[in-house]
Amino acid sequence: MRLVAEQHPDVVLCDVMLGDEPRGFDLAELLGEEPAKRPPIIFVSQFGNSMLVERAQSVGAAGYLAKTAQPETMRAAILAVAAGSAVCPRRMSGAESDQPRSPSPRELDILRLVADGRSTQEIAAALGIGESTVESHLDRLRLRYGQANRTQLAIFADRQGWLSADRLVAELTERD
Repeated sequence: MRLVAEQHPDVVLCDVMLGDEPRGFDLAELLGEEPAKRPPIIFVSQFGNSMLVERAQSVGAAGYLAKTAQPETMRAAILAVAAGSAVCPRRMSGAESDQPRSPSPRELDILRLVADGRSTQEIAAALGIGESTVESHLDRLRLRYGQANRTQLAIFADRQGWLSADRLVAELTERD
């Protein structure tokens, strides 16, 4: 708050999670109820779930980005917001359906092995890929589906029906 008052920035980039809670949204409220009377705020988060995106929208955010966004993407978003545009994921703008996008066949393989209790090293060995590749897939999946860890990700995948035996048989038939 002090820095915003002293520096009068064109754009504020704020992490959603401050500590263990989404306290970043409090900044928007502290800066003023009317978004037009405060600098535009872009929230960044490792979580892309709709609840947080909707909260960002409700406090008048000009944008919402993943922390994993490339530097060029961050720069472009900051410049766009400074010029008066909004930078919002499709879900925030209402253009995406409520159903989450299904994982790719490789992502499903990884999810099944996670649900089976396999370690990153075991998953990498089973699929013939590097451990960093497994972690990259898991990071993207956690972000895409708004899950904090691999256990929650496996539970989410199971609840979506992605890990069911019937689905596995259908996919194996499609692959062959």
